[in-house]
Amino acid sequence: MDSKAHNTFIDSVQIGRAFAAMAVALQHTIRDADRYYPRFTDSNPAYTGDPNSWVELMGAGVDVFFVISGVVMVLSTWQGHGSIGQFLYRRASRIYPIYWLLTLAFIVLLLAAPNLFNESSFEPVHAACSLLLIPCTNPSGEAIPYIYAGWTLTYELVFYGLFAISLLAPGKWSRLASCVVLILAYHSLYYTGLSSIPAIEHSSSNIILEFIYGLLLAYTYMHLNFKRRWAVPLLAVGCGLMLLSHTGQFTDWPRFIRWGIPACLIVAGLMCANQSPNTQSHLYKSLVFLGAASYSLYLFHFFSLKLFFVFAGKLGLLALLPPILGVVAAFITTLIASLVLYQFCELPLTRLSKKLWQITHTNKALT
Repeated sequence: MDSKAHNTFIDSVQIGRAFAAMAVALQHTIRDADRYYPRFTDSNPAYTGDPNSWVELMGAGVDVFFVISGVVMVLSTWQGHGSIGQFLYRRASRIYPIYWLLTLAFIVLLLAAPNLFNESSFEPVHAACSLLLIPCTNPSGEAIPYIYAGWTLTYELVFYGLFAISLLAPGKWSRLASCVVLILAYHSLYYTGLSSIPAIEHSSSNIILEFIYGLLLAYTYMHLNFKRRWAVPLLAVGCGLMLLSHTGQFTDWPRFIRWGIPACLIVAGLMCANQSPNTQSHLYKSLVFLGAASYSLYLFHFFSLKLFFVFAGKLGLLALLPPILGVVAAFITTLIASLVLYQFCELPLTRLSKKLWQITHTNKALT
């Protein structure tokens, strides 16, 4: 793949990430409004956390993320991946630094002002597991980390580990086959007695199969000239199936089929759409930037939404704003705060991680 094609693909990935992150953030904005914003709950009695609500469909943004991850792993290693250690370091340095920062901030606030987080309590083992992204049961009996989005990062880490093993195979096609087999083998643990272990149960469900869609889509992209005219049909079918998946008999289908297949079609459509030469519009650039900041948004919105509703309630703002404006204000505030976090925390931490690798391996070369 030439550099121009690679750059346009990266843009399409960022735009996909932008929409996926905003969908998940909006879903949790409505969820938190339902919990912390009485005027919203009173005006929307039909929602009240109903798992069959259309609001829950926004959670399919996670499935889009997983498909994109599969695609990115293939394309980023297509021309070479360096050592396995370097590959794993890059992946870990992408996930952990900003996640650790937010988790530690949450723990500090939890200890300093426990009333802010009535549904959470500090427990050393759970704190350690949260920092390492190892599923373990918290004091409430749930196997989720302090930063709720961490449950998906556990799946990402498992995928990165399996993909790293597949890089040992000779040739690109054998790597693909190896990674697919490894993912299927790991998923099979979900149906064994090992699933009684929280770390296995909460990292091997069928959602892990969605990474395979990304792998196959990336290999297709590398061997087939994607056409811009395919974009609208793929996006239309993908979005249509996604909407259809939340109706009637489809709500009981396995997630990797129900939301995974539509997510794959949506990502494919974005990849085709991005073959357009018109990439200089302000909207396009804004979406690409928001996509670059999507990880900060994805992690931070759980944190910032809670703080928004707590403090806006204490200040009396929620009593003044109509419910819809309160939700919009919470979402926009979280979006802006996440962009600031990306610019002043995530980017510097990413650059620091790269410098540490370079310094460490330069010193090793000198010795």
